[in-house]
Amino acid sequence: MDSQDHQDALPMLSREPLYLKLKQVLLKNIREGIWKTGDKIPNEQQLASLCNVSIGTVRKAVQMLADEGVLMKRHGAGTYVKTFKTLGFYHQFQPACSIDNTQRYNKRKTILFEIVPIPDAIAFYLSVPRGHSVLHIIRHMIKEDGKAEKLVSIDELFLLPRYFGKLTENALRNRFQDSDSLYKFYDRELGIAVTSQKCKIQYEELTSQEAQRLQASAGMKVLKLSRISMAFGRTPIGFRINRMSVDNLEIRFDL
Repeated sequence: MDSQDHQDALPMLSREPLYLKLKQVLLKNIREGIWKTGDKIPNEQQLASLCNVSIGTVRKAVQMLADEGVLMKRHGAGTYVKTFKTLGFYHQFQPACSIDNTQRYNKRKTILFEIVPIPDAIAFYLSVPRGHSVLHIIRHMIKEDGKAEKLVSIDELFLLPRYFGKLTENALRNRFQDSDSLYKFYDRELGIAVTSQKCKIQYEELTSQEAQRLQASAGMKVLKLSRISMAFGRTPIGFRINRMSVDNLEIRFDL
């Protein structure tokens, strides 16, 4: 997609402060799908000409979106809309690793896929009304070794239908590739890129009631990683809870 395709997509900007107004114009094009995940955006000179602003203004607006995880700069290649399609399994939103650097799991199993009223606490985190419908998914991550299977992680998702309405149980079961992270799957299948998260982590042992709900063993010792996932413009789109067995678990992240 070249710059000519975007001439009608980038309106002239009003005055002050120009870099913030340009940032919103660029973000609007991404939200509306004019530039999709992985697309290369026009270069600095083209954006400056299209919007009648200085290159300095363009650089500031683009850098702000890059700092927010919306855009990716590739040296010598240009600037692209954030995508997970070209990333491997491990990236900034995949902090769990094994201490001995072995593969943590090699099998995924979808346990539950349903539409339910959103729990009150999660409605608050996602800024939606109480009782709002939400897609609720529970998945097991299993380490299979010969005939033995060990549950190493329980992934619970609460996804807003306005963004994930096209996600089906069949797609989750059959189109999830071995090399996929959840975010790479979202990007490839739905055109959704998670750009930032708010997280908290705590230790817990599964109660009998919680274990039954999650189809796990009571007393399972886990690190519970809860996170709000946000897309372009820091828009909340889902809430994810990873309950990770503490056996052979290491959390790696940058601050």
